[in-house]
Amino acid sequence: MKSIQESKKYMCNNFTIVAIDTRYHNLTKKAVEHTIQITNSHNVLIFSDIDILAGSKWIKIDPFDMIMYNNFMVKEISQYIKTDQRASENQRKCYYRK
Repeated sequence: MKSIQESKKYMCNNFTIVAIDTRYHNLTKKAVEHTIQITNSHNVLIFSDIDILAGSKWIKIDPFDMIMYNNFMVKEISQYIKTDQRASENQRKCYYRK
């Protein structure tokens, strides 16, 4: 079983922080900064009409309604996330192995 430090190191390299916002830029920036502190991940992906956080990967989007947001979350967002899913599955197996 992995130690907490090993798990955190693994997580920061295989964890993507995603934010989608076109209205509350300052609040989103604070939330992302807080999440970076907690996870120590620097894989940050922000979809917004403006560049909210320096150093993040910014993808410009136009404002959209809830139906468009839900459609984006279900059908499109996965193409932008590059974290190693197979490694994540292996990590879960390690924790649940008896």
